[in-house]
Amino acid sequence: MSKPRDGEQMSATSTDAQLTNAEAAAQAGPQSDPVVLILKVAWLAIVLGFVMQILASAAAWIGGKEPQLKEFLAEGAAKISWSTIVCVGLALGAAASKMRTAYTGFAGFLAAPVGFIAARTTQKSTTQAFGMTAPAAIATGIFVTILLLKAAEYASLGALLARLGEKPKATLASFLGVGLAIG
Repeated sequence: MSKPRDGEQMSATSTDAQLTNAEAAAQAGPQSDPVVLILKVAWLAIVLGFVMQILASAAAWIGGKEPQLKEFLAEGAAKISWSTIVCVGLALGAAASKMRTAYTGFAGFLAAPVGFIAARTTQKSTTQAFGMTAPAAIATGIFVTILLLKAAEYASLGALLARLGEKPKATLASFLGVGLAIG
């Protein structure tokens, strides 16, 4: 058996390094790419907002309220904007901080009021575009109280999700449980 030449040995080492990098990337999965994670969260948040609107409309219909397409669309736009902004805000905080509890909680603290304002604005704009009566304005003190409560709620949600993300055996069911309990 002949001794490998220098060029062949370098090629083999280079190939081994490439395989090792490829294996590491395959094991890390797509969740290691923050852009992919945030895009997935955004799409799931849109679906969540739509499903929540369907459930709310079904509950209203069961309660005897006649369904109206324009109302469904206006409220749906608000729910979708709310869920998208809050979920993407939490995902950005988690991705930027590598799931550090305090930073992810802070992202929730910031995202919830922004999402609430965006949802109210979207609902008001959509109802006016459809020629419907816009939702009543909220008094400033009540509005600020709602913003602070939502900020605290979603700061807690972000912190708990980050804490749960640190556990190696966290399951989808545990994340859903936290989301349903708090969010």
